[in-house]
Amino acid sequence: MIDHLHNPNDAIGKTMEGFFRKTYSPPKTTDRDTSLGQASKEMERQQLKLLQINRRMRSIGAYQEEHRQKIDFFAYIKKKYPLIEFEEHNLHNYNFDEVKRIIASRIEAARMLQAAIKIQRSYRYNTQRKREYREWLRKDTAARMIQKNYKASVWVRVMNRLSRKRKEAMARRVQQFLRGHLAWKQAMQMKRDAHLRDNFAFFEGIREQFLIDAQIKIRWAWRLKQRRKTIRLQKKREAEEAKNARLYGRAKKKPKR
Repeated sequence: MIDHLHNPNDAIGKTMEGFFRKTYSPPKTTDRDTSLGQASKEMERQQLKLLQINRRMRSIGAYQEEHRQKIDFFAYIKKKYPLIEFEEHNLHNYNFDEVKRIIASRIEAARMLQAAIKIQRSYRYNTQRKREYREWLRKDTAARMIQKNYKASVWVRVMNRLSRKRKEAMARRVQQFLRGHLAWKQAMQMKRDAHLRDNFAFFEGIREQFLIDAQIKIRWAWRLKQRRKTIRLQKKREAEEAKNARLYGRAKKKPKR
């Protein structure tokens, strides 16, 4: 490190101490040359040294001011751009303008790097989001299809179950009525058989009476038919005889009844 940068008072003190040590002369017993010319030369020499010291002090102050500006600028850049790779000891190798230019170029590179990272992050995020959306859409479509098929199958099973229950209820009701009718028919047949068995003689007499009445009716109808036929034939014969008698002049007497 440079001493006059961090400890300027010590550097000035050492410079002045060296100056006074060189210009100091101890008193001698011999006679000295105290002429005006030597004194004026000495004063000029001292003025030149003082001017040199003032110039050095101004350059040291300017350097300190520049270094302070570098430190402040470097602290500001470090705070605002922590990713900038610039060490503090590099501040002594460049002036303030060069430091500004170097840091500006590095800031631009860092901004470009951040922009590239942001673009890559956005692209990867977008790609991942699209991939996840396609995966979610595939799973959602599969889930919807499974739910649709399951609901359809459940509805079909429910309808089949209801239809089967309805058919079973109707079949049970038909069987119930059929069994009731068969039981009623069997009971009536048993009752009829028992009634016929208990009243066989009565019904046998009724049957015989029905047969006799039927025979009488048949005989009466037959005789009536024969009688009508006989009367019709007799009338026809008499009509023919009357006609023949008119034709041939002979009339036959009607037989007495």
